[in-house]
Amino acid sequence: MKLPDYLLCFCLALPLAAGAQPTKPFRELTAVAPAVDFTSFRLEARGGEVRINNSTDDSIRVEVRMTMKAIPDEEAEQRLDRIQILDTIGEGRWSWRTDLDGMELEWLVRVLDIRYEVFLPINLPLEVVQRNGNLVVADRDAPVWIDLRFGDLSAGCLSANGNRVEVQFGEASLACLGKGELTLTAGSCWLGEARSLKLRASGAEFRARHLDQWTIEAHAGQYKADYVGLMTGRMTSSQLTVDTLDQEVDLTLTLMANSYISLSPNAQALSIDADLAPLRIRYPKDRLLDLDLEGKAHDLAELDIDDLPRPESLPDDKLRYRSQWGEARTAESPLRIQVRTRGGKVRIEK
Repeated sequence: MKLPDYLLCFCLALPLAAGAQPTKPFRELTAVAPAVDFTSFRLEARGGEVRINNSTDDSIRVEVRMTMKAIPDEEAEQRLDRIQILDTIGEGRWSWRTDLDGMELEWLVRVLDIRYEVFLPINLPLEVVQRNGNLVVADRDAPVWIDLRFGDLSAGCLSANGNRVEVQFGEASLACLGKGELTLTAGSCWLGEARSLKLRASGAEFRARHLDQWTIEAHAGQYKADYVGLMTGRMTSSQLTVDTLDQEVDLTLTLMANSYISLSPNAQALSIDADLAPLRIRYPKDRLLDLDLEGKAHDLAELDIDDLPRPESLPDDKLRYRSQWGEARTAESPLRIQVRTRGGKVRIEK
């Protein structure tokens, strides 16, 4: 590890233990530096576990411990000697990375226990790349960028704007994401809340409690939210459940397994283009509807709508129900529902 001269006094490197050592060969390293000298922190890890904690002072502290297991001590010591923990400083960023010296990561993670404990001020931007290992992140007030593959993520409240989180082949749990982007591939995620979430997902399972604004691009998987304010996007070959949609939704759904959206008394508009996508919509029974519904007769499975207007006949045996009588009967703005369906059952119920 190479550090500027003014940081050397903060660093402690313990060589490989010998003699009265713990049961397995290990190496440890500790480095500390004033946080005021940096504008961001980056870590690129390989295997093991990374924990990002909030510091109690104005410093950055990095602690690394590597322990070899399941192989003879002599070989373990040789391999530990080959692993390097490197750092660089440039343009205000303190960057750290694990260099495995060409050793195969997929094999090494079975015999190497490597742990990073990092302590940062809560308002310092953070970037973490982790492969074949787990990541734990405390609450953060500054933007966080996470790229995690083959591992699990547990994070507190990432409250800033501009967060970016990508998880491939792993599980994620986040208390909140503020405003940001989340990419899931063949994994799962539980999210407490977000002011604005852009979700890209494939083959994933996603569950959220409260999303003020949700933009989704998803292929395959299951996606559920207890509460959504505004929702837009495209989905294919998926399942969608929204227990409470509070304002507006604009979606394109294709080859869906099923979709369920329940509109709150405050909802203003729903617009859905559904192609081979069964759709169930629940709306408040005391709301008048501004309806524009089009589909073949056998696709309109259930329409629980008072004073449903007579349908118009369209080519290809389609029917279209249109009404704007809600505006004429009350000063309150009606709930606008626009649905186009092709080959998927539609149910609209109170």
